[in-house]
Amino acid sequence: TGLAAAWQLTREQAVHAYNANNLIRFHVIANSNSPADQATKYRVRDSVVSAMSGKFDQVDNIQQARKITRENLDYIQQLAVQEVRAGGKDYPVTIKTGRYMFPARTYQNNFYDFTLSAGEYEAVRVVLGRGVGANWWCVLFPPLCFVDPAGVVPAKKTNTNDSPAAVPAFRLGAPRAVTALGSLKRNEQSPGPAWIMAAPEGEPPVEFRFRILDYFRWTRD
Repeated sequence: TGLAAAWQLTREQAVHAYNANNLIRFHVIANSNSPADQATKYRVRDSVVSAMSGKFDQVDNIQQARKITRENLDYIQQLAVQEVRAGGKDYPVTIKTGRYMFPARTYQNNFYDFTLSAGEYEAVRVVLGRGVGANWWCVLFPPLCFVDPAGVVPAKKTNTNDSPAAVPAFRLGAPRAVTALGSLKRNEQSPGPAWIMAAPEGEPPVEFRFRILDYFRWTRD
């Protein structure tokens, strides 16, 4: 049926796109938790996400994405500095790239729930000033950063310096397929139909729950 075909296409896209090795995350850490510094963090977020969102449109592998990211680090810093100055602040902006620890987070799509497990991920990190305030993050590549609070699902509580007001504004869009480096296996311990992307040793797994299967299961019970 058309519904089943749509699920199959979405499942295949998800399997290909969201291998942990194919992700570059984007992380902004505020100078402090003062209202002014948190507002500056969100302005930096909006500016960088808006400027970078189209740069990966024709990119279909992590190597190209890394090259584009490296080429735009100075640009990202310039954007961040502009927003800091526009907010009347003069603290420095530091841009870092590397592998950083992130807590688990689950996001919601019409077809599936998307969970990034806690673990180390490749990321571009923007540190504003002292960098001791609540932070915000999303996925820079594949380009899934949307300045829109729709679709956020709280994950199990983890130790993080995110305040409730700093929950990532993130909406999961339809993913573009990129070459997957892992394989998908059934998660038998999940409360519903779910698969976990197999990852190399030491890499965080990515879990998907496909809503259409939950629906079929519910209508059958």
